Amino acid sequence: MGTGTFSPEHLHVVVNHLPLIGLAASAIPLLYALLRRESHTLRVGFFMCLLFGGSVALVMATGENADEDIDHGSRLGSLLDTEGSRWLHVHEAHDENASL
Repeated sequence: MGTGTFSPEHLHVVVNHLPLIGLAASAIPLLYALLRRESHTLRVGFFMCLLFGGSVALVMATGENADEDIDHGSRLGSLLDTEGSRWLHVHEAHDENASL
């Protein structure tokens, strides 16, 4: 990445786990708010749920862009070895199953 470019593939790798990790982390303030009966902490937990739940759209968009770039001969697609290509197809299959 020495040229300063940030490709869709790189962005997808960065944001791919935001929904899962973010929603799991939002359980902390939600549980704390329920135990302590604090409405402001409950609002923080709900905001986190909205923020990280909404990040699914970003993950899907960057994944689609990355898929198009790889399918149309991006530099990253040509750098994948056989094992990397196989795992990319596994990742795509999981995406297809989750999108149903």
